[in-house]
Amino acid sequence: MTNVLIEPSTTVAVDDPGGFDFPDLAADPPDDPTSTTRHPRGDNRDDEGSDPPRGGDDEERQDRRPSRHRQRAERVLIRRAVHRSRALAAADPDDLRLLAAVLGSGVDLATLTVAALTAPRTATAALDDVLALRGMDRADQMAEVAFMERRRTLSLWTILSELGAVDGRRPTVDIVATKATVAAVAALSDATVARVERVVDLARGA
Repeated sequence: MTNVLIEPSTTVAVDDPGGFDFPDLAADPPDDPTSTTRHPRGDNRDDEGSDPPRGGDDEERQDRRPSRHRQRAERVLIRRAVHRSRALAAADPDDLRLLAAVLGSGVDLATLTVAALTAPRTATAALDDVLALRGMDRADQMAEVAFMERRRTLSLWTILSELGAVDGRRPTVDIVATKATVAAVAALSDATVARVERVVDLARGA
């Protein structure tokens, strides 16, 4: 048995397993590189209280600023809208009505300007068909119209009706409708063809 001093004049008997030397419990433990315990002096480099890197607010403000490319694109779009609006304002009212019918738009200047700017190039397909048919002989005209898709022939008939070249609905019999379409195209005056060309230019901003 080994006697361990606990308090003055008091001893406690403790089993001694082979004379083991107890370490000094009051001494500081050795540094452990794997330990996550923070140093009391605050020298730990992983301190969660460290300030975050600056610059985040500046980057966020820069992200909110419109880029030069976007500003340039917006100016180009506005300039195009102004030019197109001026061109439409100076156009013949009859041309504007035909353009509105082609684009499926209202005839007021603002609505028509937006429609002209956003319409696909195929919007003038029926007018293009009128001009193309005018350059063909009768046999080619018959063949061209006969092999058109139904939607295309309906659009062509609608434009011819807007031009005053046909009356009523398109005939339901294809051969009759083809002959009536070709005859209407052939009967168009030079002034009407010139009007079609002007409307095409208005739609495309030429």
